[in-house]
Amino acid sequence: MGTMGGVIPQISRALLVQDADGWTDARLLECFLATHDETAFEVLVRRHGSMVLGVCHRILRNPQDAEDAFQATFLVLVRKADSIVPRGMVGNWLYGVAYQTALKARAMADKRGARERQVMDTPEPAVAETDEALWRELRPIIDEELSRLPAKYRAPLVLCDIEEKTYKEAAEQLGWPEGTVAGRLSRARAMLAARLARRGGGLPAVALAALLTHNAASAAVPGALVVPTVKAAALAATGQATAGAVSANVLALTEGVVRAMMLTQLKIATVVLLGACLVVSGMGFGFSPATAEGQEKKVAQPPAQPQPKDKKVDPKVVPPVVPGVPKNDNDEKNGQNNQNGNDEKNGNNNQNGNDEKNGNNNQNGNDEKNGQNNQNGNDEQGVVKAINQDANTVTVVVNQKGKPVEKVFALPKDVPVTVAGKAAKLGDLKVGMKVGVTLDKDKKGVVGIKQMNEPNGQNNNGNNGNGQNGNGQK
Repeated sequence: MGTMGGVIPQISRALLVQDADGWTDARLLECFLATHDETAFEVLVRRHGSMVLGVCHRILRNPQDAEDAFQATFLVLVRKADSIVPRGMVGNWLYGVAYQTALKARAMADKRGARERQVMDTPEPAVAETDEALWRELRPIIDEELSRLPAKYRAPLVLCDIEEKTYKEAAEQLGWPEGTVAGRLSRARAMLAARLARRGGGLPAVALAALLTHNAASAAVPGALVVPTVKAAALAATGQATAGAVSANVLALTEGVVRAMMLTQLKIATVVLLGACLVVSGMGFGFSPATAEGQEKKVAQPPAQPQPKDKKVDPKVVPPVVPGVPKNDNDEKNGQNNQNGNDEKNGNNNQNGNDEKNGNNNQNGNDEKNGQNNQNGNDEQGVVKAINQDANTVTVVVNQKGKPVEKVFALPKDVPVTVAGKAAKLGDLKVGMKVGVTLDKDKKGVVGIKQMNEPNGQNNNGNNGNGQNGNGQK
């Protein structure tokens, strides 16, 4: 395939266009971005030209203004093609640019007083007589509402209802399953019909689709418009002047739309940057060090006087100190947390017989009533979702940072399984059963799995949570 600006014999060019016509929009766009391929660009113009010209005609009415907006839309494509993501959304992107370009062309026409020129002589789109009045009513607002649809709904509507592509063809262009195209198209029709109904142009979604298709078919792009558009695009892609290929009005439109797109991107980037700065500033307000002046004032202040013994202290601010119990429930001898899981209300401390000096944590305290977690660092606790005895795996839904997460554990053949405090098999586990999965020190292999305590407060060792432990009642 030839490159932009190359001279290709007409017969060879026709064959190349025919060959590339089967390519997806994504492939054509990538080819154009990589090599400035003129043939790939021409296929895109011919493929989406009717849709673009239809948008321009509906908004501008003046044929010359509509053709100028058509050419400017594709020159904008040359300049901003790399901004189309995903690549298959070319049709959707062109629709949005065509709408904005036509609006700008209308504003420019208003300024020079040319909008009214030839309005009375402009032929109406070829639609059925029964639909003519309805189409005239919808035409001023249909593109406005269509442009407001989310891209995932507008894209299939543009391809199927305006460009008359099948579900299969649209699915290939967008890279979606056909079912997704059909579902989103149906949703898009309903959304557009509802929006039009709110503005006084109510009609069923199916009738709207037929009306769009019938009108779009009348906006075929003449070859006399395609050729100069592709030629101007070829010059623009290689950095050459396009002044002789298109009118000054087209160049002004192109520059205006590109500038507006850049301003929009800049505004979005500014909002994102400001949001990030506010977040950082908010964090700084909470944790920033004192200023130098504040530090000097702090140093100059006299030391705080000791609090009188008879002054009352709010118990909510300073918790009472219980003799024999560390303030933060930490074992001062070995730094380990007391993990016996017994609620302070039952008055039992470290009742599982583990010596605080040996650094062992109490591992029977997974009492669901007091919400304590197993703290040995190598256990996962959750609810059984699925069991696969053939693969010897169990799927457990665990709580991870406040969100349910599914984890699949592969069990060795000899791994111990405990159900209701007794040795069991993997098949004895049930869906919905609360279990604890003990991992090795590397947290890679499973060394045990057991049913956790029931809601009545029983501990894993079979004793209930009323203050009993493995050493008897205190």
